[in-house]
Amino acid sequence: MDRESDQDFDSPEFSGNGEDFEIETEGSNDFVNKLQSRELAFEKMNTELSNFLQKHCSIQNLFGSKLTEFLSALKKIIQKNVRGEHESDTKFFQSIKDIGSFSSVCGKALSKDELYFRCFDCDLIGGKQISHSCYALQCRQCFEKASHEGHKVVTRLSTGSAVCDCGDVGAWASNGFCTDHQGFSKEKANHVLSQIPKTVEKNYTAAFEEFFYLIFRFIEENKNTLQVIQNLLLHCAIETLREYYHKENDCFKLLTIKLLRSTFNKDKFLFRHDCNDLEQITLKETKHPCTCSVLELFFRFECYVDVQCQTIIRDLYLDLFVDYDFKRYLTAVYTKMNHFYYLLETGQSNERKLSNDDDMLGPLWKSKMAACIESENVALSTQLLMTDDLSMIAANDGYLKVFVDVLRRILRYSGVREIIEKITEMVISSSLNLVYIF
Repeated sequence: MDRESDQDFDSPEFSGNGEDFEIETEGSNDFVNKLQSRELAFEKMNTELSNFLQKHCSIQNLFGSKLTEFLSALKKIIQKNVRGEHESDTKFFQSIKDIGSFSSVCGKALSKDELYFRCFDCDLIGGKQISHSCYALQCRQCFEKASHEGHKVVTRLSTGSAVCDCGDVGAWASNGFCTDHQGFSKEKANHVLSQIPKTVEKNYTAAFEEFFYLIFRFIEENKNTLQVIQNLLLHCAIETLREYYHKENDCFKLLTIKLLRSTFNKDKFLFRHDCNDLEQITLKETKHPCTCSVLELFFRFECYVDVQCQTIIRDLYLDLFVDYDFKRYLTAVYTKMNHFYYLLETGQSNERKLSNDDDMLGPLWKSKMAACIESENVALSTQLLMTDDLSMIAANDGYLKVFVDVLRRILRYSGVREIIEKITEMVISSSLNLVYIF
């Protein structure tokens, strides 16, 4: 897909050793001292992971060499929980080495000035419109292995933000796939999923479910006051997750998709937010079961992490787009949870305040001191709505009114409000003149 108008989709590498993740001190020791005096409270679950975070996730351990040691120990606990009864990672991976692949999508990122092909007969996004701003494409290697006899084809040079769509059933016609990439198959996906040992699925899901729960609860209680810690933990969790399905076959991608589509154990994991409130984060006095899927919680809390972490989350979604059903599900969730993709930055007494509580509903919405900020994933999700299939899913999922209402607020807030008000005044004035004349 051509993403020439979007931001670059490359993400920073994160090896989990702390070298690429630094906590900003804002040039002042006051910032560090303020954090050091605060106790970092995590949910008490009496598990190895929660006990480790309660004991070792402290401000003193999040700088320099101590950060390296902390992240290394944290990842070892996750890997141990995923490994389960297996003695080593080697034996664990051997238990799933013969499981095959369920999808075949190219997804190659084209470098600057690299040649690619656009076929107007196979493109399901831009179609036959030459000037369409978003369209599907094939890299040279895939195009030469595909059949486009009698098709209208043009060649272009990438500016460095294009990705090959060969094998993507939502972007490219299946009769135009190359011999190496035959696209997503639901039957193959179900077959691969059935081959995964139940213990592997249980341990993998349980390990990351607990980790994400602890992070989400930490964000829920602290909101934006400890963003640096939230960034660190969520960054580590997602990159550890991605390491599994980048190393091995497709089974971990399927397990990750299953995890994101699932809800938390209602007896074990409790939250304070109101799941039915899609316009603001309201916290209840007592905790209760959560009906949100893990993916919906990513949307709900994403506004409380920084741009770098949002980019990591976006790359996670891109990795999982090989499953077309996940792309459809992401589109539906985006429409439902669209409000949480935006937050307001307000200037108050020279202090920076980030909030997503009721700012979009209250008087602050009209304040000239406020500025609306988008998540890094807005462009990605909006891009999904350009295909007929996915836009129909968004229109039929029952949350289109919420989606349109948010867009209306954003448009009014971003300056269109003044234009609308001006036009309204002109209409009223013209109407009064007509009444007077007649």
